[in-house]
Amino acid sequence: MAFLLASIPLILIGLALVIPKMDPQRKNYKLHEPAFFKTIFAVGIFLIALHWFSISYMLGLIRDMPMVVLISVGVLFVIIGNFLPQAKHNYTYGIRMPWTLASENVWKKTHRLAGFCFVAAGLILIGAAFFPLILRTVMAIFAISSAVIIPGVYSYVTLQREKTAID
Repeated sequence: MAFLLASIPLILIGLALVIPKMDPQRKNYKLHEPAFFKTIFAVGIFLIALHWFSISYMLGLIRDMPMVVLISVGVLFVIIGNFLPQAKHNYTYGIRMPWTLASENVWKKTHRLAGFCFVAAGLILIGAAFFPLILRTVMAIFAISSAVIIPGVYSYVTLQREKTAID
């Protein structure tokens, strides 16, 4: 099982090389290729770190695993939040909702906001790691939910406004 978990980052890298070739908007990958691969690299490092942290926890080297996980996820959110605004219109990488895929303008605005939301959520997660467990949990649920829900609602509202302006 340890070897299977350790191979997940390699599988991720393989998928990152194949998936863009299948995307109907593949020409846009050249426009955000550095951000895409830096995000994949960050997720790979995150998965490797979690694997190492798990082994360290089992060996008794780490006592507060929830703290380590929250800090790690927080750092990952901050990294992803910094690269999200660079994502160009495509069907694989970014906030892919019917509303963002319907309009390149909505895509850009949503990803700019989502980048801010992800960075804010990441900072909240990092800070939450230092609070008691129940408060950590509440803060983590709030941060992650907000980072997902706010851009989703914003993209819907923005598309509706765009449609109204055209009519």
